Amino acid sequence: MRPGERRLPPYKDMLLVAGVLLIAFGVGNWVTGAVRTAPYVEYLRRHPDPRIPNSSLKAELLAPTDDERQERDVARAKLEFYNVVQSGGRFMVLLGFVCLLGGWAARTLPRHPGLLTSNR
Repeated sequence: MRPGERRLPPYKDMLLVAGVLLIAFGVGNWVTGAVRTAPYVEYLRRHPDPRIPNSSLKAELLAPTDDERQERDVARAKLEFYNVVQSGGRFMVLLGFVCLLGGWAARTLPRHPGLLTSNR
């Protein structure tokens, strides 16, 4: 930083703000996904698929539908959706930490100009 130059406060640094927001939304998605998957995992554990002796795809597709099968399919679909929400939350947290690290480095490195240059 040169003399007479003013530095932006941290809340106006876009990388820091983006990092904090990504971490906040990511934690929210991660927790929501973890909490909302529990009932569907429990339902699928209590109501396992009946195994068809032939176990072929054709036999499974042609098997008559019952209420339990439809409920299992709905539970599986919701479980997969909330697993995507949960993994998206993890990715947002990771990206938020990268943004925070980048914002911190951008604010710190100008104070140390010789840090990245090689003095050979």
